[in-house]
Amino acid sequence: MLCVDPESPSAITTSDIRQTSVTVSWSIGQTQVVNRTMIRYKATTTGATWQTSYVSNTRSTSHTVTSLQPGTEYQIYVSIQSYNKSAISNTVTITTGNKQPAYRSLLVALTRGHSALHCLCLSVCLSVPVPLQ
Repeated sequence: MLCVDPESPSAITTSDIRQTSVTVSWSIGQTQVVNRTMIRYKATTTGATWQTSYVSNTRSTSHTVTSLQPGTEYQIYVSIQSYNKSAISNTVTITTGNKQPAYRSLLVALTRGHSALHCLCLSVCLSVPVPLQ
């Protein structure tokens, strides 16, 4: 069997960007055998190191990366291996969703099971945001 260099993953897209996760999709082009696929990512903050999320199904062309930090910018690329040769995609940059505002958590906590407080809390909590710490 002739082993040729794998084609770089292309058409990198991100979707379903949440506070702590993002779904990454790609195309493998003409590469016929993929032995391993990894999503490499790192925060753009100073001192951040590259992390790896392994794609368990080698035929898959999408994967959800989890354990990200809310409100953080990340660089992401896809790396595939075919017959011990590697190819990487271009890098894309995303920003995860922000932390849930503190006043929403307070609203849920105060109104759960206390319908009399609902209207008061709704008007106070939504008009006076509590600063995040």
